[in-house]
Amino acid sequence: MATSTRAAASAVRLEDFEPAARSVLPRGIFDYIAGGAEDEATIAGNREAFTRYRFRFRALAGAGEPDLTSELFGARFTLPVHLAPAAIQRMC
Repeated sequence: MATSTRAAASAVRLEDFEPAARSVLPRGIFDYIAGGAEDEATIAGNREAFTRYRFRFRALAGAGEPDLTSELFGARFTLPVHLAPAAIQRMC
């Protein structure tokens, strides 16, 4: 895996992507994307504004008890039923 790809895969924040992007993009393109006009006050303001927000991870919050029952041809099964094509049956 290339160094820039490895760096991007482990990135957590926007700033973590910058070294990887800098290594693969031509300097002019990177500077245009990463830069701002004049004193870059808008960039600083945007970054400051985003520091006031936090993600609150609540995976599966309120999911409750899962219902794995299935109905197939009018019959109800308490275990999940999985149907899929199985081409290997023609080889036996």
